[in-house]
Amino acid sequence: EGNVTVLENSREILDALNRGADHLKRFVQNELGTSADIDDRGRVRLTGSFRADRLAGLLREYAEANVLCPECGLPDTELEREKGTEVRHCSACGERSTTRT
Repeated sequence: EGNVTVLENSREILDALNRGADHLKRFVQNELGTSADIDDRGRVRLTGSFRADRLAGLLREYAEANVLCPECGLPDTELEREKGTEVRHCSACGERSTTRT
């Protein structure tokens, strides 16, 4: 959409990753060095034009840094706050690790 890139399937991505839109938005903004917002349909809108393969790679990075357990490799994690720090807790193996936003 002009100088804006829209992740049309944001809802499906977020459901598959079991993460909130704000968390993904912060990660994408930091990695791409751009601004982003969430529209009324729940889609992530990025300022600038970005290719689909770049965004797909970025989503893989996000999953590795914030979803997949570094110990067992499973996606059975949830984000929690511990002493002001965001950690990912794996319900499969119990591992607790920091995230990257």
